[in-house]
Parts: sequence; C-alpha cells; structure tokens
Amino acid sequence: MVSKAWEFAEQKQCPFLSAYCRTTYGNILTAMGRWQDADMVLKDAVRKFEQGHQGLKLHALIRLADLRIRQGRLEEAEVMLGGLQDQGAAIIPLTRLYLAKQDIEMAKAILAQALPPSPPHTLHHFVALELMVEILLSMEDVDLAKKFAGWLSELAQHTESKHMLAQAELTAGRVHIHNGDFVAARKCFAKALEYEKTFEQSLLAGQIRLFMAQSLHETDLSGAIVWAKAALATFERIGSVYDAAYTKNLLREFGVTGVSIPHLQKPLTKREFEVATLVAQGLSNREISECLVISLKTVEHHVGRILSKLALRNRSEVTAFVVSGKLNGLQ
Repeated sequence: MVSKAWEFAEQKQCPFLSAYCRTTYGNILTAMGRWQDADMVLKDAVRKFEQGHQGLKLHALIRLADLRIRQGRLEEAEVMLGGLQDQGAAIIPLTRLYLAKQDIEMAKAILAQALPPSPPHTLHHFVALELMVEILLSMEDVDLAKKFAGWLSELAQHTESKHMLAQAELTAGRVHIHNGDFVAARKCFAKALEYEKTFEQSLLAGQIRLFMAQSLHETDLSGAIVWAKAALATFERIGSVYDAAYTKNLLREFGVTGVSIPHLQKPLTKREFEVATLVAQGLSNREISECLVISLKTVEHHVGRILSKLALRNRSEVTAFVVSGKLNGLQ
C-alpha cells in the first residue's frame, strides 16, 4: 500500500505525499531492523518536505531522531528534538532519549504526558505502555510494572498484531525476571520469538534473545551464551550500538573470551566510531558533517584521530579495517 502511494506521488510530482510515504516507510523499515535503509529513506523524506510544507518536516525529523536514539547517536537526536517538546509525536523519542541517558525520573515525567494512568487505553498508547513498564522496572516498582504489562497484553490481544503480541510477551517476561520466575519468563520469550519469527532480524527479536540469555544464565550457562551470541549478531547487524555493547559485557560476565575490547593507545570515542563507520560507507567529510550535524573541521579532526589511534594511513585502510569486522567493540 505504501509503495503504491509512493509511486503515485512520484508520477503526480507531489512532494508532500512523496515525503509522507517516505516517512511512513522509514518507520516500517526501522521496526523491521533495516536501519540503514530507514536512515536513507527518512533523510530523503526530510529533504522532500523542505521542497514544500516546511511545517510538516518535523514529522520526518522526529522519526529520524527516534532512529538515531536506537543507533546510540544521542547527541544528534537531542539536536533534532530541540524545540519540539510541545509536539505529541516527540514524546516517545524524548522518553527513549532520557532512558538512554539514564535519567529515569525525567523519562517518566515526559511519558506521563502521553499515557493515562489507568484504562481505557487505545492502540495509540501501546508504545507508551511498553516504555512505562521499562521505566517502572528501572525504578524497582515491579508491582506497578506488572499492572502496566497486563494492560499492554490486553491491548495486544485486541489488535491481533503478531509484532505487538511479541512485544507484550517480551514485556511480561521481563517482569517475571524481576520477580525471579525465570521459568515463566522463558515461556514468555519463547512465545515472543514465535510471534516475531517473520522479522527475526529486528531489534525486538534481538532483545528477546538477550533476555532469554539472562533468564538462563543461572541454570544453563551454555544455553545463555548461545542466546546472547545470537542477540549480539542481530544488534551488530542492524547497528544498535548500546544493545551490542551491553551484550558484549554480558558475554564477558558469562566467561566468554574473544569479545573484549582490543588494546589501543586510546580507545575510540563513540563519535570516532560513528565517523569511521561512515568513512567505510564511502561518505566524504562534507557528507559526514551533514549526516552527524557537526562542522567540517570537527569531522577532519575525528578522521585524523581515527588514523592515529588505529595506526592506519588513509581512508581506504579505514574502510578495509571496518569491513574486516575489527572495528566492532573498539569504543
């Protein structure tokens, strides 16, 4: 349906409809775990909106900011969301941003703007309910988290969406983990994976595998390692930096070797890691500057630091280094 609308918009040379379709499609690609494609489509949507309907550009910008948060590029997301605190569509990304920054109280205060404290809830509240459970578990309020997880499950059952049912089962399983009921948690995660099998490379599928690993670590360490490695493969493939880093730490706690950060004179910063990745994708310094919303001079500085730290001579060697997989974990 989206592709047909997109084709129609291109045929009729309607920038607004074309941009709207790109925004919707970018959101779908994000959910499917195709983050590189989503990144390109959403940036294209922003450019299309700039050809007309400037006021509507913020919808694509908010979606792109949400993707940036998932990618661990928090500084960019914060810039994109600046001045949009009065936009209802920005509440979920802003909540995710403060969760990523470990400011739980602020995340909860922002989310409260979009979520009634009790039913009835609508499909519009689904993501907010899921995030509220995450916030409450972070605050160790397991009883209230269980209540919100129940409301999330009821809503998912009404929608009959497999993706939402998977999210609801994952959330219920997380509550069981906090209650120490690992058997019940694993049953939830198994159901969640069955619901999400069509999109087994999505962020959600990776998160389910990660929590399955956590539920097994006390009784089946080998099984926990297998699930954690599967989760890591998903996170690294789609570019979920924080989830990948967390999973690597978990594997090291499980006693797995080969996932430690190689020794460097100085480790790469998060921004240097991002710049190195973009260099490997063939972007020029100017293109990287536009992508990361930083100055050209700053990009040049980062490239110089990357070459120095990795003992490389040029951009081609950076590309080869990244393609070889050696960059993973160098942060």
